[in-house]
Formats: sequence, structure tokens, C-alpha cells
Amino acid sequence: MGPRPSRVLVHGGLAVLVSGGLLAMLFATQGVDLQALASVAGTLWLPGLGAFVLVSGLALFLGSWRNWLLLERQVPVWPLVLVTLVRNLFVHPAAGPDWRSCELPVPGDEALGLAD
Repeated sequence: MGPRPSRVLVHGGLAVLVSGGLLAMLFATQGVDLQALASVAGTLWLPGLGAFVLVSGLALFLGSWRNWLLLERQVPVWPLVLVTLVRNLFVHPAAGPDWRSCELPVPGDEALGLAD
């Protein structure tokens, strides 16, 4: 038997409040202009955003599934999905032993005369 729905709502509501509070604190300390942020968010093309989320989710699933198979199905799937997500989000693919010095060319640098 799973958790009661009221308990799930309380935990979910608490999570949203804490996350919202942390974001508000972060935005306030960094001096983020909320009107400018809202105008940027208003220009998002929702079908494109949805396609990006769908493709990213599919890539996460396939990467996790590949890792699960390589580990010979000896690990639980959900923690592996989380590890794969963190790796995909925060570990640079070209990062070596000295990852802070890793610089990739930015498209258009040559046209602006910024390339080394």
C-alpha cells in the first residue's frame, strides 16, 4: 500500500514552497530583473521547447538503458537514471584532467574576429 494522497500533497506542496523560496532568494541576491525574465519566457516557442524536452528525455532513457545493460542489470534503474541525468547536465564531454582549461570554439567566433 502506497502513501496516502494527503501526505503526497503535503510533501509536494512543501517541496514547491522550498524551491520557490530558494529561487526567490537566488534571484534577489543576483539582482535578476523579473520583468525581463518574463519577457524572455514569453518569447519561447512552446512546440520547440516540447520537442527539446522529448528528445532530451529519450536520450536520457537510452543512455540509462545502455549503462544498465553494460552493468549487466545488477543495479537499480531509477538511481542509474538520476546519475545519468546529473552526468549529462553537469559533466562536460571534453573535460579531461584539467577541465577548467577546456574551451570549445563558439560558432561565429571566426566571423567576429574572436578566434585565437
